[in-house]
Amino acid sequence: MSQPIELSIFPSCFGAIDWSPDGEIAVAAGDQVHIFTWKPSEQNNSETNGWHATRIPRVNAFTSDEWGVVFPQNREDASIGVEQSPSTVLGLTWSPSGLARYRRSVLAILTSNLILSLWEPIGPNGQWIRLTIVNHALYPSSDPSQDLGGADLRSSNIRSFQWCTPIQVPQLNTSSSKVPPESRWGVQLLAVTTDANEIVLLRVHRPAGLQASSQAYVIKKLHAHLLDGAEKQFPMVHAGSLFQKALQSKSRITSISCSPWLNLSNFANVYSATTVIAVVYGSQLRFLQAKIGLMDTYPHEEMTPRHEVMVDFKDHEITKASQNWDSHRISGPLKWLHTGQSEKATLSVGTLGSILTISCPLSIWDCSNPNMDEIDVAEWPFSDETDQNTHHMQPISSLINMDNEDNATSTLHLGTAGRFGGAIDISESGDLSNWHVPQWKKQVTRYEEGYDLDRDLGGHTVTRIWGLSAHRGLIAFLFTMHPTNMIEYRMISTEKTFLGFIDETTGKPPDYHALFLPSSEGNEGNSAREQRAKVISFILSTTEQESDADPENQKLSYAAVCCAIVDKHSESIRAQAQRCLERLSSSNAEADLSEEISKCNDGSSTISARKSNDRTGPGSRLYEWCEICDAGISWESPREAQCENGHLFVRCGLSLLAIQEPGMSKFCPFCRTEYFDEDLLARTRGGDVSETFVQLFEAFDTCIYCNRKFQASIQG
Repeated sequence: MSQPIELSIFPSCFGAIDWSPDGEIAVAAGDQVHIFTWKPSEQNNSETNGWHATRIPRVNAFTSDEWGVVFPQNREDASIGVEQSPSTVLGLTWSPSGLARYRRSVLAILTSNLILSLWEPIGPNGQWIRLTIVNHALYPSSDPSQDLGGADLRSSNIRSFQWCTPIQVPQLNTSSSKVPPESRWGVQLLAVTTDANEIVLLRVHRPAGLQASSQAYVIKKLHAHLLDGAEKQFPMVHAGSLFQKALQSKSRITSISCSPWLNLSNFANVYSATTVIAVVYGSQLRFLQAKIGLMDTYPHEEMTPRHEVMVDFKDHEITKASQNWDSHRISGPLKWLHTGQSEKATLSVGTLGSILTISCPLSIWDCSNPNMDEIDVAEWPFSDETDQNTHHMQPISSLINMDNEDNATSTLHLGTAGRFGGAIDISESGDLSNWHVPQWKKQVTRYEEGYDLDRDLGGHTVTRIWGLSAHRGLIAFLFTMHPTNMIEYRMISTEKTFLGFIDETTGKPPDYHALFLPSSEGNEGNSAREQRAKVISFILSTTEQESDADPENQKLSYAAVCCAIVDKHSESIRAQAQRCLERLSSSNAEADLSEEISKCNDGSSTISARKSNDRTGPGSRLYEWCEICDAGISWESPREAQCENGHLFVRCGLSLLAIQEPGMSKFCPFCRTEYFDEDLLARTRGGDVSETFVQLFEAFDTCIYCNRKFQASIQG
């Protein structure tokens, strides 16, 4: 049994841990967030077991330019969460892949002053910065740095949020190698709820190139829906009483969850999909149906984003069956359970001491055949596996779902603030099993037993689960241990939290080296040449369609041709390279490309550097010149470039050009291949980057050799 990581922190909220698709773990602790990244190549100390820890301090500190001062409000608009909170972290979640720089995930952090901000790292040393505040998109004024108050403040305070599943736009031309980002990474949407009891759908987009320097993220408010029906928020309270009126005036939406997208279809460049939004309003469960329309506004242009999003909200038909769960006191959280092959979808709802599951066919969720008789509602009390009569009345601290693609099943894992932790299996047909003890809970029980024995507590020990998160079949669990028969005295210097890992399938400690291997390993053999062949073919086919004689396009084409010759690619690619050379020779009349044309067929593997007298000719823009000594650069390897005077440079793994300026590159953390950073290059040149260059880096936005996502430049 591997030992958990011991952290000198204390969690500040339930669901205090989240594991990103890129393998980074975020943990909420007071006004700080700790990021854990696996670094197998570094000499890490034994306390972190190979995990490199980075701390983001003072995530609750905002300047007056970022957010205005909130003064005490009147009785109708007062909110303790804004005016009196110490502003600790209330929740954090990683976005789906593809939103942040280098197609990574951005970290959304909600503090208890009800401000939601987006964070991402800069540089290779793990320095994190706040790039934008989501509340700006909700505030009606154009200047949110002004003093806030009244209804505007309630409409801009964010109570809860969730990242929606990205909408994968189908690619119409499947034969084309230009796959748009909306087809690879999807359209990113964020659902939030406000203090004014509004459900707001936001589109989050990160500009590229020159625009990235002025605006880190563009957040557009698509639609806002105000919930009504205040009389149903607390049905167990006596109607007409003063207590009921007080609850109704201060009740808020505390949880939100969006289902996977259903019925994705397209017609005349318009794609449509629907999702079911479930929220906890007071102590009741409410459902909304959101219909999304994606219009391909720029079908023949390279625009980002290319699709315009249209949204329409309405009450869901399943609300008619609310009598099946109105008697339960809903507290949240909410979690959708649905596998890709399943014909049913299940919503798991947290109540006090139990989980409520609402299962029905997809035809009900998408309102295509709303037969309410097919809805199946079941309650699952928190009871021990050995004693079904022992129930645990504890709040739910974490709720996660793990899909098993082999047998098309899904497993719901649940942790509470007390002793209970369990899992329920959901089959492809939507049937539910009974509670069983998951592997992570068995590990927590062993740690609890050791804690009890070391302190001679006689079994008076409780373990609090603060969060669960899954990544590639592994579960990370965050917990603390406490005595129960005494008053616990805790100081900041003695705070201890434990972070454990377990393979839920085998019950063994995870193999981190295998876990963080890329999805497809590359090498310097045939597979590397095959990946470069795709890049060369893309460049040559794209520049062949270009009608203008752009100098940078010609330089890209020449580099691709030289790589095809030096790397000894197939006859078809070399024939394509020869045709490209002939076009370049005709457009640059005085450029002598006879050597390169002859080497397309003779199997030669080197191209000599150009002499200094070629630098002043019309064809000089095709060739590479050393920026240190102005000497010509030869072509001997697709990995390295060397001038006649011996200056050595690394070639970009994508454009195949020599990277001569420090700090202008990004790199793959696995194979260490360097690439031009297209955003930095666009900013340095003032946006003067060819369209082919932009298309190339948009089409190949992960490492071509090992499919890993990039990191910032090694130098910077």
